[in-house]
Amino acid sequence: MVEIDEGCRDDAEGFQEEGASTLAVQAFSSLCFSCVGLLLAGWLLNVVQYWPVFVEIPQFFALVPVLLNLKGNLELTLSARLSTAANTGLFARQNLRRQTIVGNMVVIQVQAVAVGAIAGCHTLLLDVISGSSFVIEDAVFVVSSSVASTATASFVLGAIMCGLVYACYCLRLNPDNIAAPVAAALGDLSALYLLGVIGGRLYENDRLVGATIMLIVFLVLLPAAFWYAWTNPFVQPVLVHGWAPLLLAMVIASGAGLLFEASVQGYLGVAVIAPIINGLGGSVAAIYSSRRSTALHAKAKDNYFAAAATLFGLQAAVLLVVVYALGYLRILSIGWPMLVAILVVGQAQVLILMPMAHLLVKYLWS
Repeated sequence: MVEIDEGCRDDAEGFQEEGASTLAVQAFSSLCFSCVGLLLAGWLLNVVQYWPVFVEIPQFFALVPVLLNLKGNLELTLSARLSTAANTGLFARQNLRRQTIVGNMVVIQVQAVAVGAIAGCHTLLLDVISGSSFVIEDAVFVVSSSVASTATASFVLGAIMCGLVYACYCLRLNPDNIAAPVAAALGDLSALYLLGVIGGRLYENDRLVGATIMLIVFLVLLPAAFWYAWTNPFVQPVLVHGWAPLLLAMVIASGAGLLFEASVQGYLGVAVIAPIINGLGGSVAAIYSSRRSTALHAKAKDNYFAAAATLFGLQAAVLLVVVYALGYLRILSIGWPMLVAILVVGQAQVLILMPMAHLLVKYLWS
């Protein structure tokens, strides 16, 4: 017998077409929220960089950009999977909803442990290539802190995303329009804070013993989590096809980091506004990709052009709001030429990202 949550929704309807106004209303607030999260993450990074663990162990600070890039993609893909599940009727059936949510919570832990280890090892490898000496105590500490912070943040944020998508389902809101920007906003904040806290606590004590025990615990639990995810039909494909995009994103982000460093030296204001432009554009593309993926899974028609045009306009509107807020709070002073440049770059970025997302989703689906 199919179990329906009559206290939440009394139907089992799946994908529902929506107008451009609905998309605009639902996505605008979540995109603004994502920009606030990006600003807070930048402020937090400015604070934690002076903590003893970041000052005394250079590899720990170098770990931040790699870890945040890999970690952020976990939440974005999780939000897309959950949104598609909700919009295709899986959340209407209690047994299927339970399997979907638990399966995704487990698989993101598997991914988080792997991502944390990759980020830590990647940072250490670059450090050795640059000529620094390899210290086993620091290596174990960096990798263990990376794994622990990533896994913990993924569990907390994963639970929040499950609750958010289910709330959207109950309130008849489209999680495709809301979940991805919220995930982007909270992902960097949670990972950065937990990295500093966990690393700081280990650093203050016997970090080699503590880091080793913590790393062993996660590695022992990993096979059980992998087995459960492998036997869950809703998330098994993620274990097969979900790794290449994460690693490719890391490679792309590494190149982008070099360009960003060169740009900051030319104009200091770029350090404030560039992460917002990049993060906002990524969130817009994530919304579009999530909507397109949901429509394909539901075998339904969606007005992609109208959605793309609406998101294009939202990008400009949110950028204007953010720039005005930064100027009003006297965080950043921007003249008209720079404002025009910001809008042109932001809109050009979206014009590139959305067609790429459209074609990539179609290619992967085929």
